Amino acid sequence: MNRKKVLLLALAIFVVGNVLSVLASSFEILALSRAVAALGAATYTPQALGAVSLLVEPERKGRALSIVYGGMTVATALGVPFGTLLGQTFGWRFTFAGIVAIGVLTFGGLALVLPDLAAPGVHRLRDRLSAIGNPAVLLTLSITFLAALSEHSVYSYISLILADVRWGENAVLPLALVFFCAGAVIGNAISGYATDRIGSRAVLLVSIAVQSLALLALSFVYWHPLLSSAILLVWGIAGWTYLVPIQHRLLGQSKTYGPFTVSLNSSVLYLGIGGGGALGGAFIAAFGPYQLGFLAFALGILSLATAVFAYRAD
Repeated sequence: MNRKKVLLLALAIFVVGNVLSVLASSFEILALSRAVAALGAATYTPQALGAVSLLVEPERKGRALSIVYGGMTVATALGVPFGTLLGQTFGWRFTFAGIVAIGVLTFGGLALVLPDLAAPGVHRLRDRLSAIGNPAVLLTLSITFLAALSEHSVYSYISLILADVRWGENAVLPLALVFFCAGAVIGNAISGYATDRIGSRAVLLVSIAVQSLALLALSFVYWHPLLSSAILLVWGIAGWTYLVPIQHRLLGQSKTYGPFTVSLNSSVLYLGIGGGGALGGAFIAAFGPYQLGFLAFALGILSLATAVFAYRAD
C-alpha cells in the first residue's frame, strides 16, 4: 500500500480506539478500546520512521528521525500531566475526547501536507523476515531489547522507589518525572544532530553507558530528593538518545526492507518494555524495589557489550 494511506489508516484506527474509550460503559470495553488505539499507534510509528527517511537527504536522516521521536518525547513530557489535569477538572472521558480531537486534526494535516509515498511493493513474508537472518540486524535488535529491558525494569516501579521521598511537604515523584521528561526532550533533540555529525556508534555507546550508570546510581541516592531528580534528568537524556542511532543503523543495514526492519525494532522495544516490567516485578518480590538499579545496571552492561561486539563485527 501507498505509505501515506497506511499512515492515514493507522491514525484512523487510533481515533476509533479513543472514540470507543469515550463511550466505554465498562472496564472491559475500556481495556479493549486501549488495545485498538495501541494497534493504530504501533502501526503508525514504524511507518512514520520509514517515511521520513525517504523525505530527506541521507546526511539529514538522523535529525529527521529525531523529529519523529520528538513528537513522542513532547507527548511524554506534556501528555500525562495535561491529560491528568483535564481528567481531574472535567472527567476522564473528556481526556479521551481531547485525544480524539487531536487525532482528527492530525489526520487532516497529514492528508493535506504529506506527499504520496510509493508503495514498497509486494513481498513474501519470508522476504520481509529475511532481515532477521542478518546477524548484524539481529545484534542491533538485541541492543534495543536489552537497553529497554534495563530501563523499564526500573521505570515500571519508579513510583515504588520514590514513594516515601519528599521535598519539604511535597512528594518528589511528580517533580522527578518532570525532570525525566525534560531530559527526554533534551536527549531527543541532541541525538539526531549527534548521529549525523559523529555517527551512530559513539552516540549509541555513550548513551547506553550513561543510562546504565544512572540507573545504578539511583539505588544509592533514591532517598535524596535533589539527587534522585538529577539522576532522572540524566537518565531521561540518555534513555531518549539511544533510539535514533539504533534506527539509523537498522535503516543502513537493511536497505531493501528497511521500514519493516524498523517495525521489528519497535516490536522488540515494546517487548523490552513489557519484559522489564515483568522482570522488575519478580526482582522486587525477592529483593525489594530499592535494589532494582543493580539489575538494570547488569542488563545495561550486557546491552553495551552487545553494541561493542556489533560494531566490531561490521
